[in-house]
Amino acid sequence: MDDEVPLKEYIDSLWLGHHREHEALQRSLDLARDQMRDKLMEMNQFRAQIDQERGRYITRENYDLRHDELSKRVNAFERYRANLEGRLWMLGAGLTTAGVLINVAFHYWGK
Repeated sequence: MDDEVPLKEYIDSLWLGHHREHEALQRSLDLARDQMRDKLMEMNQFRAQIDQERGRYITRENYDLRHDELSKRVNAFERYRANLEGRLWMLGAGLTTAGVLINVAFHYWGK
């Protein structure tokens, strides 16, 4: 009869164990809720950052339009430069030819 426990003490011990289990579950729920709230706050901050940065980017259509404009300007500049280089080459060739002709003329008729 040593292992007999009065019914009230047995029920009280069961109730206390049950109550402790509920407290542990409530603590774990509170911790999970706090962690979820923190994670959602971080996600909202990340979303706000993305929305803020999204305003800094240009659209694909705008990029294509600007790229085409710049490409045309670069091509026009390259054509102008090539034309100018050709003119300078021809000027150099003409001056060299004139110099040679003047030297030949002085050589034969300058005596």
